[in-house]
Amino acid sequence: MRRDRIAHPSGGHAVVTRAVRLLAPAKVNLALAVVGKREDGYHELRSVFATIDLADRVRVAAHRTLEVRISPDVGAPRGEDLASRAVRAMAEATRREPSAFVHIRKRVPVAAGLGGGSSDAGAVLRALATIWRGGCIIRAAFLDRIKDSYAKSPDLSNLMLAPFFQQALASAQPAWREVIKQAVDQGVPIPAFASSLAYYDGYRRARGPANLIQGLRDYFGAHTYHRTDREGAYHTRWAQDGSEVRTD
Repeated sequence: MRRDRIAHPSGGHAVVTRAVRLLAPAKVNLALAVVGKREDGYHELRSVFATIDLADRVRVAAHRTLEVRISPDVGAPRGEDLASRAVRAMAEATRREPSAFVHIRKRVPVAAGLGGGSSDAGAVLRALATIWRGGCIIRAAFLDRIKDSYAKSPDLSNLMLAPFFQQALASAQPAWREVIKQAVDQGVPIPAFASSLAYYDGYRRARGPANLIQGLRDYFGAHTYHRTDREGAYHTRWAQDGSEVRTD
């Protein structure tokens, strides 16, 4: 195990182990649209972007407490930079203390639209998937699968699309569905199991169930609907003869 000695403000050295070094590249937007605002004040975005050679250097290691050093200073309040928030978020998700040493050498300009802070946070998460092992509910083998998936496909849009996780989810489907079915039959609430299966089924379908919603809206309020096989707006005479009429 490699040990890195890092200068400590007190004049001594902080000894940390298993240091992981990553580059956090900047990006340029080829297309960008703001599609909504979330309750927490952040905006939902749709973008097409490309990474460029300009990158921050990120080093992460196990540590007794959470210590984040960014040079030069980006001006964020202590503990509110994206790297610190990434550590706390992953610690909460994995039910462990947010203890890590993070050192970021900035090269990407701050607040320039190049995604430097977000890229730093992503690099920190990738590093933590490597160094947080013992005592964590996400065990080493699983963390390695996550790390390897993103190492092979850095632009992976969803972990479920990685070959290993595709196969794992597909093979688990029969038991997964049976557990939910039995729980529903017995009246046992399992919201995490059920909602995760709904997310999985929704993600892998080319077309969602919005047609059912449109059908119900047309039944209750004659709001009409559009078909996928022809142009125009339609309404079904649900309470009469059940025939379909075009309304536009």
